[in-house]
Formats: sequence, C-alpha cells, structure tokens
Amino acid sequence: MTEQYRYKYEYKLGIGSTNKSLIPEDLPALLAQPALARLIFPATLAVAPRKQLEIPFAQDFQVSMIPKAMRTKDNTTLFLHPKNGMELFIRIETPLPDNWEHSFTLSFNREHVERRIVSIDVLKQVMDQVAERFGPIGSLELFSVPDDSQDIPHKFYQEVHLRLPWIKYYPPQELEKIGRERFERLRTCYEKYEWQGGIVIILQEEPFDWQNPEHLARREQAHKELGFDLL
Repeated sequence: MTEQYRYKYEYKLGIGSTNKSLIPEDLPALLAQPALARLIFPATLAVAPRKQLEIPFAQDFQVSMIPKAMRTKDNTTLFLHPKNGMELFIRIETPLPDNWEHSFTLSFNREHVERRIVSIDVLKQVMDQVAERFGPIGSLELFSVPDDSQDIPHKFYQEVHLRLPWIKYYPPQELEKIGRERFERLRTCYEKYEWQGGIVIILQEEPFDWQNPEHLARREQAHKELGFDLL
C-alpha cells in the first residue's frame, strides 16, 4: 500500500477556538448551524463498542448522548460520523488553559468535492458559522493528509507557521509578527480576504494535492510573493 492510501481522510479543516466561556452545552447550537448541519446529519455516534446511536437531525443531538468516558472534568470529546463518509471531531476543554485552544476538525476526501458535497463556498460558510458559535478563532487551516512534499520545508518565524496549505487563516497576533503588508503583494492565490481581524488565504479552488507538481509550484510562487523565503 502506498503512502497516499494509508490515510482514511485526505483533507482536514482544523479550527482552534480561544473562547474561555465555551462549554459542552454549547455543542447543540454549534451543530445546528445550517451549513454544518447539512454536512453532518444524518450521523452516527459511537456510544459503546459495536454500538452506534443514529442521529437523524441536528435538533436530535443532546450532550447527554456523548459517552461518559468522553466527558471528563478536563474536556468533552465528540466524534460524529455522517452518513456521507465524512468525520467531525470536537473537543471542548473545561476550563480552557492559557495558550490552549478548543478543537474542531472536519475530515473529508476528494470524492466529497467531486460529488459537490464540499466546495469552497460551503467551506467558507462552515468557517463563518463555526466562528459565530465557536469563536474567537485562534487558528484555522485546511490541509491535505499527509502533506509530506519537500518542495518547501516546514518553516516557522516567531512561532508563525510559514507554509501555506490549501486554506490558511493568519490571526491578528501572527500578522503583527510577520507584517500584514506582505499579503498585499500576494497574487498567486484563488482568494484572500479579511476575516476575524486577520487574513484568510485560499491557495486554489481545487483540492491541494501535494503530489501534483503544478500545485507545488503554485505554493512555492505564493511563498515567494509573500517573502516567506526571506524571513
């Protein structure tokens, strides 16, 4: 089996929240956000070995459904498996430690894009609606799994990750370190826009493939325009 097919999911949208007032009881409202609810439900929730709980609609979900083993004094972890083959992982820390984030990860494959279940517009709706209930947002990346290409090594500058994935959000505190003005020079991207006080970069419309030379060349050019190679 090749490296490409070892992984169940090819893409992951990871969002980190710094909301210290977020609690597990906020989960139903988050899951009921329209764009997310359309992607996730109907879904199943594993409540015991070899036992799945069917959840037809967002309004049917209750926090009490989460197994006690996944609800501790430190955090609550939710795994949902939509019938469309995607996966949703959410972990809420209680309380949220300093310099830490609550976690939201939506995993999917290229087939979900080809079937038009997932698109850039859908992903932007999910990002906006998750931020509304889950925010403030401390981090956001949509990356391919694995992104093992060596065209541009992983590089950090003052703890800012300088490698562009498919979609990347640079929050205000990171822009202060690397400079907001460098993003004005970026031309090699599908879209860039202000969001949550920071900047979102969408590298391309089609799913980023770390084995595609054209995709790697596009990312390298974007890095050069941003001046990441000079930091």
